Amino acid sequence: MYHGELSWNESGYRRTEGFTYPLWMYISAAWALLGRKEWIYPLLVTTSVMVAVVLLLYLNHTVYTFHKRSVGAITGLVLVAATPAIWLHTTSGLESGVFGLGLALLAYLALFGDNHKQQYITIFFLAIFFGFLRSDSFKYLGIILIAAFIAGSKSWRPLTLGLLISGSGLIL
Repeated sequence: MYHGELSWNESGYRRTEGFTYPLWMYISAAWALLGRKEWIYPLLVTTSVMVAVVLLLYLNHTVYTFHKRSVGAITGLVLVAATPAIWLHTTSGLESGVFGLGLALLAYLALFGDNHKQQYITIFFLAIFFGFLRSDSFKYLGIILIAAFIAGSKSWRPLTLGLLISGSGLIL
C-alpha cells in the first residue's frame, strides 16, 4: 500500500486501484485471478461495456414495447445511448455508467412497467444487483421505492425486498 492511499491492486494503467463497491470489487478480483495485472483494467472496461449494452437493449425493448412501437420512444433511447458522458463513465473501468443505466431501467420498470410476475422478479433481482454494485445505492433505490409507492405501483414490494436483501449484505 502506498502512503495515504487505499490499494487493492496495481494495474499497468493506474498507480493504485481502490474499490469500495462490493460487487465491482468481486468482479475485479475475478479478473485478477487470471494472474495478469495488465489485463484487469481492459477486462473491467469490457465487462462494463457489455453490461451497459445489455441494460440499454433491455431498456430499449421495454420502452419501445410500452409505447406501442413509437418512433419518438426509439429516437429518445438512441439519443440516450449515443450520449458521450454515458460511455465515458462506462469505459472508465468503474461502475458509474452501469449503475446509472441500471437505475434508469429500474426506475422505468418500477414506475411504468406492466404489473406481472416476470416484471416483479426482474425488479427484485435488479434491486439486489444494483444494491450490491455501490455502497451508497440504498439512497438511489430508496428514491425509486418512494416514487413507486407514491405512484401506486405494486412494484414497491419486490423493490423493497431487493433493497432489504442487498442492504443486509452490505452490513455483513
